[in-house]
Amino acid sequence: MITVSHLSKEFVSGDRRVQALKDVSLAVPDAQIHGIVGQSGAGKSTLVRCLTLLDTPSSGTLSIDGQDLTALSGTDLQAARRRIGLVFQHANLFDARTAVRNVAYPLEISGLSREKRLARATELLELVGLKGAEGAYPSQLSGGQKQRVGIARALAADPKVLLCDEPTSALDPSSTAEVLQLIRDVRDRLGLTVLVITHEMSVVKTLCDSVSLLQNGTIVESGSVEEVVASNGALTQQLVPLPPLSATPLRSGETALDILAVGDAVDLPFVAEASRLAGSDVPVMAGSIERIAGGRVSRLRVAIPAGVDADHIQSELRRMGATVTAPVSPEVAA
Repeated sequence: MITVSHLSKEFVSGDRRVQALKDVSLAVPDAQIHGIVGQSGAGKSTLVRCLTLLDTPSSGTLSIDGQDLTALSGTDLQAARRRIGLVFQHANLFDARTAVRNVAYPLEISGLSREKRLARATELLELVGLKGAEGAYPSQLSGGQKQRVGIARALAADPKVLLCDEPTSALDPSSTAEVLQLIRDVRDRLGLTVLVITHEMSVVKTLCDSVSLLQNGTIVESGSVEEVVASNGALTQQLVPLPPLSATPLRSGETALDILAVGDAVDLPFVAEASRLAGSDVPVMAGSIERIAGGRVSRLRVAIPAGVDADHIQSELRRMGATVTAPVSPEVAA
């Protein structure tokens, strides 16, 4: 398990102090894939550096399997870092090294014999689907293949944790899908715990079991993907988007309701029930159905006609199992 407890990081430059991370706490069980999402400037890069102990946290702890890495130094710290495999946005391969020698590089540093490190690197290239490409140079590989080599290199020292920092941001959609599936396959086969730092909601939808939202250096939402979506918070809006209200204007006296359903509730006739309660057809102004973390999620925006008790319809749809919000008040909107 990865446990981050009350981790903070402050940078000081002269009289200026910048709080990049503020009291970040996180627990990721063994063999789970956890996404950490946030926009530029949210603190993701600083968090990566603290998680790998390339930067020392100002306060707080980072533990893997109960061992507090922030309490280590010297050779003990070096050994602990080898328990974390790193996958970067760009594979950062050595141009003058073949694929197999790129993968073997961490083992070369650790002093493993040439025969053993090349055997291990060959095995890992086969694991990531690059059998036969051992002698290829980076210039001969596609972007997706380079990232596969990067993943194999991250696995060379047999880590407990795989930390992926924007692993698909530089890839085309086809290569992105392949790399995400590879990360999941590696997790399944090796039982690794995986942390994925990303700003792409598609990565969370496709890959992650759980997710945290980082804003201004603070985790503001966290939980299983299904729990986070069902909470109807900021991440829900990003994972299952609806257009802005200005794009779905209301007629005079109408009330907009946003209806969120998760899992089996997606199949329930919320619109039909709203129409029955309203005594007339309730139009769907916008809608989205997504498959997230292996389950289905839907969000619908409907327009309740003027003169109808929208609060009563809200209450009844909630009783059926939906999360319902009124994004605008029942006023003349158009």
